[in-house]
Amino acid sequence: MSGGAQHEAGIPYKVSIHRSSSGIELRPSPFVDNSGFYRPSAEVKKRVVDMWNHRSPRAIGSASEMMATEILTNARISIDGCSRTLICDKLGKVQEIAGMWKPKHGIYCDDLVATAEIDGDKSFFPTEVKGTTLQAGLSHSSEAKMFYQLGRTCYTLKRLMPPGHCHRIEGVITVVIVHSWRTITINVLNEVTARGFFPDRWMYPDLGAER
Repeated sequence: MSGGAQHEAGIPYKVSIHRSSSGIELRPSPFVDNSGFYRPSAEVKKRVVDMWNHRSPRAIGSASEMMATEILTNARISIDGCSRTLICDKLGKVQEIAGMWKPKHGIYCDDLVATAEIDGDKSFFPTEVKGTTLQAGLSHSSEAKMFYQLGRTCYTLKRLMPPGHCHRIEGVITVVIVHSWRTITINVLNEVTARGFFPDRWMYPDLGAER
């Protein structure tokens, strides 16, 4: 059965959430049922059908980001026992970050960030999404680059935020979607774990010395 035919059959995606020792718990949005299966909205289903028809990087990326946004928007995240509702949007639309974030490397303003707010205090979770239609799944190097990009993003934003700022980078989220397997793997790391410094030369050898 082709990818498009699989989609037409309405097969849901199985969602797995990993949080290591981050101390953060994530409960996905109502689009994910109690058994851990994600069933996209009609709008996202249409985008997934388009993805299977075209199989271009742009189509795969767009569908994957829409799916991640749907799973994370109205998800519940618990930090130190305090539960908050997440909203997921483009980083460039988040006023508190967009004005200070001018990266040379890392995630960019058209990438995602999940935001949780309580009593006017906002917590940010830079979010990196990768999707693939390959039967082999996502390569280890591609997945490693996700963590590198998020680590650099946390490191940089932490330095840029002024002292005493009421908004915090609390952690990061990665979403890997293997469309051919119908699986979605979500990793949630706290900020201390995520900001581990990876030298730029690991991912960009042409830069030479560590930045």
